[in-house]
Amino acid sequence: MTTMSVKAAMPANAPANSPANAPRRRPWWRRWIVRPRVLVPVSLVVAAVLLCQFVLMPRIVRDRVRAVLDAAGLPRATFRVARVTLRATDIRDLRLGPDHHVDHVRVQYAVADLWRGRVDRVILTGARLSADPAKLPMKPRTPATAASNVPPPPPATAPAAGLDLPLNDIELRDCALILADARAVPVRGQVGRSGPWYWFDLHSAAKGDRLSASGKVAQSLRHGSAEMEGSLAGELIDSVVRTYAGAPAAGIDGALTGGVRVSWDAGGVDARGKLEVLARQAGEASAAKLLVSAGVFEGVGHFDAISRPTVTISARGAALATPELSAQGVSGTVTLIDFAPPATAPRQVLAAERLKVGDLEFANGSLEFEVTAPGDVLVRQTRWDWLGGSVAATDVRLAGAGGPVSLTLHARQLELSRLLELFAPEKASGQGKISGDIPVTIDGARIEFGSGQLSALSGGQVQIKDAAAILPSAEAAARARADSPSQAQQIKRDITEALGDFEYDQLSARLENAPAGGGVVARVRMKGRGRTGARQRINYELNVNRIDHLLKSYLGVQEAINASQPPAEAPQASPALQPPAEAPQASPAPHEPPATRAAGKEAS
Repeated sequence: MTTMSVKAAMPANAPANSPANAPRRRPWWRRWIVRPRVLVPVSLVVAAVLLCQFVLMPRIVRDRVRAVLDAAGLPRATFRVARVTLRATDIRDLRLGPDHHVDHVRVQYAVADLWRGRVDRVILTGARLSADPAKLPMKPRTPATAASNVPPPPPATAPAAGLDLPLNDIELRDCALILADARAVPVRGQVGRSGPWYWFDLHSAAKGDRLSASGKVAQSLRHGSAEMEGSLAGELIDSVVRTYAGAPAAGIDGALTGGVRVSWDAGGVDARGKLEVLARQAGEASAAKLLVSAGVFEGVGHFDAISRPTVTISARGAALATPELSAQGVSGTVTLIDFAPPATAPRQVLAAERLKVGDLEFANGSLEFEVTAPGDVLVRQTRWDWLGGSVAATDVRLAGAGGPVSLTLHARQLELSRLLELFAPEKASGQGKISGDIPVTIDGARIEFGSGQLSALSGGQVQIKDAAAILPSAEAAARARADSPSQAQQIKRDITEALGDFEYDQLSARLENAPAGGGVVARVRMKGRGRTGARQRINYELNVNRIDHLLKSYLGVQEAINASQPPAEAPQASPALQPPAEAPQASPAPHEPPATRAAGKEAS
């Protein structure tokens, strides 16, 4: 077998520099990169970048964050630098204290910004910060004490007033403020910078509560405006007040909705707002002393450094309540001219559709008052519809430091039927009008009634329903006037019949303070005759002890009742009949016994 070799023959006329005759060339990356004098410097640069990013920069960032926290008074704060690049840094598990924790802090920046000591944006995610001032984690730093022989340094030039944050934007994501009662208030939004202005847009929304706040503030802080609007439950407002100011003196029994706008410049601060209290939502009742459960409130205020502040608040259809009283349909305008202590302009007027004190209800009332500089409240006059007539008081001073309050209640044209229906529905009924004055002294929970007088200006009728109260009076009169048993029975029947349906010409009730702490005695006296039967003419006087006990029970002043010395049983009348101390009036008819006077003995 013969082996043959074949060789391609080139054309005889092919040029020497033909591609076919050229040697094969290496790729460019092998010629320029994979060379010792190129590969070694590049490797060194890459190693330096990796060393800077993963070793040096985390350490620099860690030291810088630690220095910032120490300067802020947070030497015990802990954190973890998770990632550092030339564009952003991620910090995890930032714990400023037991009640302050941030899951993630992302800081975005440019290299040029870092050289100027600024960052572009900070994003906080999952922050849970306590709003209680008592739980702030910052610890004040104690400055080093200078040696006594070293002169104090010259005063430094005061820095320019204003705010210069070393960043352009802060964003809050899934953050919350924790109030003193562990209630969490979610917060999200942004705070940014645009030229010489800082702007903010914050929101909160959870369980039906919503609140948004937006506005802008000049870098100098001398100009700006802010708006807030939303709807908050009274329980949340109560929690916020408790967090910053302790137990509140007032609360919202429902939800508060509306908005407030505040603006300020070189001329002062102007504020305007409109708030409405809506029907109560589900939740715990507020423990505040004063509860507002309805109403529309509008306010306008101005504050400056030259004139006194003025705030005007108008209310419409407000409903207020305290443990002692409640008021419905309160309307009016109040102008405050000072705050420390609070003071109002003279003769402020409020009106109310209904006022309830204990079991007593008043209607269509008005109150003219003013708050003086020491904090005292001077009630010029107040008037209320009550029992078909009216009650009023004038010139009542309520001391801001506390103390007893003395006033005189002026009752005019009260309906006797409604008065008896309120205080003695099972004892008596009647028709007529009575008027009079009753002195009252209020000292905290104690209410004392002074000597007063109530009287009927015209005739009327009284029907005594309690037969047990009539019978002793009739028997006493029969024993005093009768000459025989049959006459005694007739007198007793006539008096019983007369007091069961009595027509009076004169009726008066005098309130007197009994000696030895016996309370207030009501001495009721009627002059008239029976409307049916023998029409027996009678001068009837009934003494009732401890009438103040009855009045206090209707006012719901339990402390005052317990502090007094009540009788063993409820106050009741035990009248007895005696011969009249005065001469008989017109001679009676032949079938009519002489005129008789009933002198009531003091009830036990």
